[in-house]
Amino acid sequence: MRGFLMLAGVLAAAPALAQVQPQPGQYETTSVIESMNMPGVPPEVLTMMKGRVTTMKICLTEADMKKDPKKMLSADKSCELKRYNYAGGKIDAEMTCKSQEGPMTMVMTGTYTTTSYAMRSTMSGGMNMVTRVSAKRIGPCK
Repeated sequence: MRGFLMLAGVLAAAPALAQVQPQPGQYETTSVIESMNMPGVPPEVLTMMKGRVTTMKICLTEADMKKDPKKMLSADKSCELKRYNYAGGKIDAEMTCKSQEGPMTMVMTGTYTTTSYAMRSTMSGGMNMVTRVSAKRIGPCK
């Protein structure tokens, strides 16, 4: 999950290369697990995780806006970026990673503005999870 939230943070800077550039500043990112299925995990544990909310703050600086998100996403050599489209306020990306549980695929779709983004992520492979992630600018970096 930590890796997913880090990926979401990297994606927050992605529109810098597109037509709509996000404003630098402090963003509050919220992730909600919509569904989850993991082999060997009791159903009651999966039920407890469904609806779980994780919130974190990410500071996007002017320097972050100049970084190429594709290079940041490709820095993990166990992952391959299959599709990457950020244009016209729309997010569409797919990434495949090797893990101990086997290959994992993450598909992300959503929208963005200069001060927010909202996307849905579907992860499949050794485990299956659907997560909704949103972020909004809450002010200058602290």
